[in-house]
Formats: sequence, structure tokens, C-alpha cells
Amino acid sequence: MNIPGQGQFNFDSGQSEQGYNQWREERWQAMRQLSRKMGLPLERRVEVWLRGEIRLNGILRLCDDMLFVSNDPNPRLELIVDNVRFTPEEMISCVVAD
Repeated sequence: MNIPGQGQFNFDSGQSEQGYNQWREERWQAMRQLSRKMGLPLERRVEVWLRGEIRLNGILRLCDDMLFVSNDPNPRLELIVDNVRFTPEEMISCVVAD
């Protein structure tokens, strides 16, 4: 049974990377919009201070397990810098270092 609107995988297609590249571009655009909404410099080198006087230096990223980025600020959103996961609520400050 074919459900209308449901995507299908065509593993025999010679365009195997096209769909993946489109998904990556859409994800990048959604991440940029979220970054602007939340005022966070995603994908930039930063110095982050967390509660408890924890200082992190590195690239500010969304956690890898977020396959789809929503335009709405998610209360369970997790960020990562220097292999340390945290939520925006745990941040005291975030300064771009590059």
C-alpha cells in the first residue's frame, strides 16, 4: 500500500548524495535561523561560562543527536563545546573568540 505524501527510498538511484546534501543544507539553514532567534553564535569559536564557574573554549555546536533542527526554541535543546553538553539555561555568558 502506498501512502500519499510518504517519501520512499530509491537505493538504485544514481543520485544517492543529492538527497543527503539537500537535507544537510536545510538543516544548516534551520540551525542558522535558530542561532539568530536565540542569539547564539553556533559553529563559531567561543568562550562559554556555565553555572558553577565552569569555563569552556571551543566551537559551539548543537549536539550531534539532533538530526532535525526546529525553528522553535526547544527547552531540551542541548549544546556542546569541548565535548561538554549543556543547555542554554546553564550558560552565564558566551563570547565569540574568533
